[in-house]
Amino acid sequence: MSASKQSSEIVLFEPPAKRFRGMEEEDDEGRRDGTNPALKVMPEDVIHNIFSFLPIKDAVQTGIVSPKFRRSWQFCRHLNFGTEFARGKARPEYMSIVDKVFQLHSGSKIQTLRLCFIPIEVEAMVENWIRQAIQKEVEELELNFLQDKTRYKLPSEFLDVPSLKVLRLCCCEIDLSPDVQGLRLLQTVVLRKIQLKLKMIDTVFKTCNLLESFDMTECYGAAGRLKVFADNLKRFKVLKVGNCKDLLEIQIINAPYLHTVFYQGKFIPLKFENTPWLNNVMINFSKPRGFTRYPQIGNLANDLSRVLTLTVSSPFVEELSSSMVYGLQFAFPYLKELQLIMEGTRYCNVYDIACLLDKCPSLERLFIDFNGCSFEGGKYWKLHQNHMINKFMNNLNSLKLVKLNGFRFLEHEAELGKFLMERARFIEVLLLITPQNSRIKINIPDAIHCHSLFMHWKSPRTKIVVLEHLHDTNWICPSQPKIWYDNLNLV
Repeated sequence: MSASKQSSEIVLFEPPAKRFRGMEEEDDEGRRDGTNPALKVMPEDVIHNIFSFLPIKDAVQTGIVSPKFRRSWQFCRHLNFGTEFARGKARPEYMSIVDKVFQLHSGSKIQTLRLCFIPIEVEAMVENWIRQAIQKEVEELELNFLQDKTRYKLPSEFLDVPSLKVLRLCCCEIDLSPDVQGLRLLQTVVLRKIQLKLKMIDTVFKTCNLLESFDMTECYGAAGRLKVFADNLKRFKVLKVGNCKDLLEIQIINAPYLHTVFYQGKFIPLKFENTPWLNNVMINFSKPRGFTRYPQIGNLANDLSRVLTLTVSSPFVEELSSSMVYGLQFAFPYLKELQLIMEGTRYCNVYDIACLLDKCPSLERLFIDFNGCSFEGGKYWKLHQNHMINKFMNNLNSLKLVKLNGFRFLEHEAELGKFLMERARFIEVLLLITPQNSRIKINIPDAIHCHSLFMHWKSPRTKIVVLEHLHDTNWICPSQPKIWYDNLNLV
């Protein structure tokens, strides 16, 4: 046989028949009782310990597979009775299942407890569950008590837990004592629709030395100025504040490791001092009533001058553009990704957007969301700003990706496209996504005309993609979501 022929052949070696029969018999025996042969030699306590790390739902399903695992769920460490578990279950059924799990729980540890239901008139039962979890050194406590006229008042002892690392609360009343001693290990705090006082927030920042993330949304009662002194918090990296209407100002002072700040809500002064690593920011100002001015816009822009990823709403853009008339100087020299949320815009047009883009020389990715707004130039644009836009001389040579959501192929949208393709000659992909609202109809002749203009303006390297909203599967999306919070899902 030639060497070439030998090299092309594949030889299969079979195990000895006797050995193979032994393996087959062992495998058949394992199949008969539903148990993997490798697990049959393990001690029962070891098996229970392994399966205790599964979520409760998976642990119960495992018990169905084999009689050997039937009691494994009773040792489960992760009692996740959250949103997904509660879906489709009536309140009595939900409570019955949770109560049975706690009655039969035999493990020495409960690492996670998540509840999602209305606890009114069953407070004693709920407190028994929470107390049992605390006794078993719970590390992650999530209590989502949903919206109800009567709020459940969480006993203060449930917030003074030495083992607690993650705390998520929604729709309940809390009273955090300044003398609390049991939050030394707390790393993550998420609060939704909670009545707060500023001194409670101060207590968290003063006592939780390992705090990494603090998120409060739609909370009320914290009237006044929120001051965050984080020089002793070596791990504090994330602050999120959303629609807390009683807040009048936010000051972050000496947060050397803070890198992410999300704010959504009304115009209030935002001040950042000594935040050298702050690089991921969302400032989503809601639409103000009337023509409210924001005199602190210059200071805020300077505080954010080193960010890499930025999301802002149209009121922020409008204020920057208006203040430039009075000599405001600002720049975002390091910015790589910018997302503009145009919903609720008053008069924001191409000129206002150009004012901001002209200060972003390193920009690589641009996302503009026109959903919920009518993007029109207006008379002032046509008479004055249309010609003033030529004063912007900086090119966007780093810009590679542009995505325009809610695109209706209107005249002013086409003018924005012209500005972008004239100043950014190295765009690789331009995505045009139709509006989310299906009642908004696209005028086909306008779309054809706009597309032909874009094909004329674009550089040879630019690929233009037009998609209906339903076909936009988020394969290209901004790093930051428009809304980061969900009252049903606190994670």
